[in-house]
Amino acid sequence: MEATRSYVFDRGAFDEVYDRVEAGLLTQTVRLLQLVPLLGFETALHPQVTVASGLVIRLMDDGEVSAALQTGLPDQATSTATGRTVPQAYQRALVKVSSYPVPVGEVPGPVEAPVSIEEEALWLQIALRLVCGGSVTLGRPLQMQHPGDFDADRGYSASLTRVEVPDENRLTILYSPGQVAEVEEMMVMLTDPAVAGNRSLQMAIRRLVSSGSRGLAEDRLVDLMVAAEALFIHGAGHGRTQQKRALIAVGAAALLGGDPELGVSAADISCFIGGAYVRRNHEVHADPTPPAATALLDGTPSASLHATVEDLEHLMRRAATLTIKTTVSVAQRVP
Repeated sequence: MEATRSYVFDRGAFDEVYDRVEAGLLTQTVRLLQLVPLLGFETALHPQVTVASGLVIRLMDDGEVSAALQTGLPDQATSTATGRTVPQAYQRALVKVSSYPVPVGEVPGPVEAPVSIEEEALWLQIALRLVCGGSVTLGRPLQMQHPGDFDADRGYSASLTRVEVPDENRLTILYSPGQVAEVEEMMVMLTDPAVAGNRSLQMAIRRLVSSGSRGLAEDRLVDLMVAAEALFIHGAGHGRTQQKRALIAVGAAALLGGDPELGVSAADISCFIGGAYVRRNHEVHADPTPPAATALLDGTPSASLHATVEDLEHLMRRAATLTIKTTVSVAQRVP
């Protein structure tokens, strides 16, 4: 006690603290926490979502958000003299916790660095874009000792990867357990050698992902039509041709006509994507004449190019998803 410059020994409090210290000093494992921030992402599922063995999506704690900010998180935050406000769409991350034994004495052989989750994060981003749409991007990968370990090191390291800013008007939202199952399935299929080795399909996937991060509808349109060319021209084995518009229209109609998710006829799909290709040419060649009117996927007039591109993205996400599934299925049937 301060007044008498003495203290009262509390056996219970001492035992509690000592047990924690002893357990920490004698622990046989140490935990590594890896995380990749998901930017422009929301989910109605709480408290966390498991997307693969050892991988979960959850809210970052204050220390993790602080580390993400220090590494250059494009957080769209508001700042004051005493703090920053980070939107909830920037507060979740893909997280993995791994345990490693604490060696005693001489360590035999070289120490292997932990396997990064960067590649798995990229598969997750692609899967989220294909299943849920939106513009989710990845922050810089971080790793640190788990803060729950005894006397954990409070530092962290980060990979200085390129960070793209998502479109805050087109968040990626994971709504249901059914979508989680689709995301898990897609992550597995993306690792299949038949998918990874399909150059046309990989080009279509990359363009789909890049289109989601574009702010202008015109830029998204160009990326999406490049993806269409990759799937329906080069992926179909047509090679060089002057009939691109017709081949894309025929290929899209054959793949997606009557598809239950899109709910439109083959004729509507053919007409829609053919019109989108004409508008794409108008933008690519900077045609000074006024562009032709655009339509929606169901054939009704479109109020804006943005609305047309939203339908086109939905169509191309579905086309890529079905192509991935078919590619995996065919590869599995080959003896």
